[in-house]
Amino acid sequence: DTEAEQLASVISAWLRTLDERKRYVFFARYYDAQTTQDIAQVLGVARSTVNADISYIRASLKSALEKEGYTV
Repeated sequence: DTEAEQLASVISAWLRTLDERKRYVFFARYYDAQTTQDIAQVLGVARSTVNADISYIRASLKSALEKEGYTV
């Protein structure tokens, strides 16, 4: 496997550990570049909930990557 394939595999495995809402937030924010307000409206939650999810997501991904030897 190439480095990129290994990284993709780590991220894919990490994504499967997230609950459905956090996966949605991850893709909406970082793939679709939606605002936190837009995400909150779609999910019917407070913007602060989305911000808390994003903080969790970032810390969780960082931890997963570091566990696999990646420097973040």
